[in-house]
Amino acid sequence: MEDPAKLFGRWLRLQHLTWQAQQGAWRTLTDFAAYLEISRGTLNNWLASQITSTRSK
Repeated sequence: MEDPAKLFGRWLRLQHLTWQAQQGAWRTLTDFAAYLEISRGTLNNWLASQITSTRSK
């Protein structure tokens, strides 16, 4: 069975692409992190399958 963290990272990358398509234009990971109300560092960790639960203020 594949590591759940890796599955989450793959799913999150797909969500970013889906969100970009819905926005009608290319958007950065920084924009996506702001949309999710998390820090860019947290998003990077999640995409790298190093899941944490830190939210930005």
